[in-house]
Order: sequence, then structure tokens, then C-alpha cells
Amino acid sequence: MDLVKLNRNLKRIDVEQIAVQVLKKLNKFISDLNREQLALRGENDDGEKLEPEYTTVTKIIKNESGRGTGSIISHVTLFDKGNLHKSIFSTVDKEEIILGSNDSKVGELTQKYGEFLGLTPDSIEKLKAKFLPLFWESFYAKLYK
Repeated sequence: MDLVKLNRNLKRIDVEQIAVQVLKKLNKFISDLNREQLALRGENDDGEKLEPEYTTVTKIIKNESGRGTGSIISHVTLFDKGNLHKSIFSTVDKEEIILGSNDSKVGELTQKYGEFLGLTPDSIEKLKAKFLPLFWESFYAKLYK
């Protein structure tokens, strides 16, 4: 490829558009990162433990349920029957990644535990590791077409 064509292709590349397209492809991965934070570590979007801890009654009920994430009592998972976790979604626009949920308990849980729909610094690093190779692959494909 000659330098003139390479330069023309470079001028046509919209880096923001590539970034948004790649992030949109990673929507499920992003939502899964949020679910993982809650299930495995009980962390909010700042990477801090969700508090307050479960009540004694909740711990007894969860302990008796014996169902995977729903039985964890070492930290707050916000997982009972899984409806909240299943309803977590992410959307991407030009300026931000938005994590949300259409579960009816989100407002009440956010009031009690603080903001839990968002990525921890650790999850952001995992997202970067997944995002960057895909971004550069798309960038170079446009540059060398």
C-alpha cells in the first residue's frame, strides 16, 4: 500500500465510532463483569464491599436455600432468585457506558446499599484487556483496506 492511500485511509478513520462499535459488541461482557463483582466479591462500583451485611434472618434463609450464588452469605450478592442479576444490562453511547437494570427492586436496593450498577476499577481493567485488541483489530482493518 502506498503512503498516499494509507494517509487517506487514516484521515477517514473515526476513532470514536470504532470505540463505540467495539464496546457495543462487548455489552454482554460488560454486564457479566457487573454480575461477577456482585456474586463473587459483593462490591459496588467503587470496589468497596456492599453494606450493610445481610441480617441474621436473611443469612438463615440463604443458607437453607443451597442454590449457588443465592446461598452465599459471606458478602452481599444481591442475589436471591436471580431476577436482579438477570436484568442487569449495559448500553453504550458516544460518551459513556451505562449499566442498568429493569428489576423493580433496584431503587430500594440502591438506597440501602449505594450504587452497585457500575464497574469496579478491577472490572474496568478487565474490560480494557478485552477491548484494546478488538479496537486495534478494527482500526488496522480500516487503515489497511
